[in-house]
Amino acid sequence: MIEFNKLTFNNKSTADFDFEIIVETSPSLNYVSSKSELFELDGKTGALVRDNSNRGVLPLKYTLHLIKPTDEQLKEIKRWLSVENVWLKPPQKNILYKVYKVESFSSFRNKLGNYQIEVEFKCDPIAYNIEPFSKVFNPNGTLDTQGDYAIFPKITIEGNSANEVSLTIGTQVVRFSKLDTKIIMDGNPSNPVVLDKNGNDETVLWKGDFIKLEPNKRLGIVGSTGITSIKIECRWGWY
Repeated sequence: MIEFNKLTFNNKSTADFDFEIIVETSPSLNYVSSKSELFELDGKTGALVRDNSNRGVLPLKYTLHLIKPTDEQLKEIKRWLSVENVWLKPPQKNILYKVYKVESFSSFRNKLGNYQIEVEFKCDPIAYNIEPFSKVFNPNGTLDTQGDYAIFPKITIEGNSANEVSLTIGTQVVRFSKLDTKIIMDGNPSNPVVLDKNGNDETVLWKGDFIKLEPNKRLGIVGSTGITSIKIECRWGWY
């Protein structure tokens, strides 16, 4: 249908529906300030600052015009907007936002049978690259991180060892009691998990923390004896 200014949510765009949807409102520049607090005192010029570099939730609002949808097509729109923790690609931008949930949406029907829907997405304030990053080390090398936001990558470690193996990235070290073909360490903050070759999360014994990649750093990657390859996957993000 209408490709211009299309909005993509949960891998489905407004152009993928079998009726016309026009996206009217498109936020152009988005910024969420830090959670630092200011305290103004009568006896002090300016203010005291309680630093907190974390950011709040980013609201993205759009107006959608649905051209003569049927009742079933309206239900399809409601189902489309009812999912949580999925990606949103804004119109005419090559970035992604992680949507926590659709806060609300309201609709208005005109005399021609067209609907106007106001939608507000509650998003993580980080804008992520639309193209994911992926690099394989065999097993050592250097990694140049990007963005201005620290991320927790997915790391796939392959090899074999009946003894302890270790992964070192920068100054961070993770140790595993053994390596049977493959270990996946996924630091996704919503569901951090360490899996064995069969996808089980109860058989891997390990020490350390999930790897955190700080932005704009050159990090050494070292796999101990028994590790043959290390694959790092992530999306770089910007405020």
